[in-house]
Amino acid sequence: MIFSWLDYMQRAYKVNPDDATIVSNLALAYNKVANPDSALTLFNKAIQLDANNKWSYYYAAQLLFDNGKQAEAFEKNKQLLDKFPENELPYLNLGTFYFRRGKEDSSIINFELAIKYGSKNKQLINHLYSFFSKKGDEQKAAYYESLLNEN
Repeated sequence: MIFSWLDYMQRAYKVNPDDATIVSNLALAYNKVANPDSALTLFNKAIQLDANNKWSYYYAAQLLFDNGKQAEAFEKNKQLLDKFPENELPYLNLGTFYFRRGKEDSSIINFELAIKYGSKNKQLINHLYSFFSKKGDEQKAAYYESLLNEN
């Protein structure tokens, strides 16, 4: 018998339904199989079990945004930002949310903050390098190019 990741996570959840990591991983599995309601319920449960579970805030905000609940997504991300103001995750979400809304300037500001607070995402760094190269901001373009060369 072949088990999927979802099967394993469901089994782990039955054994320990109060482990925030297991609950969060089960939420990710439900999200992967396009069950957003169950995923969101479980992300919220993981947050209740461990208020410092930054990944559950991060993914819950994305899930809300992807399912047309933008105001709720921004609110969930605000909770993440309030708890972890010097972490890359809330800024990655905000950059993505603003990008998808067509608000390039706000997107870039937040993506730069994500890099400042530790993101090493090469696609993101390359995006910022390209953006500033096209804008003619040689100093910022050179900075992001140097980050690309480091990674």
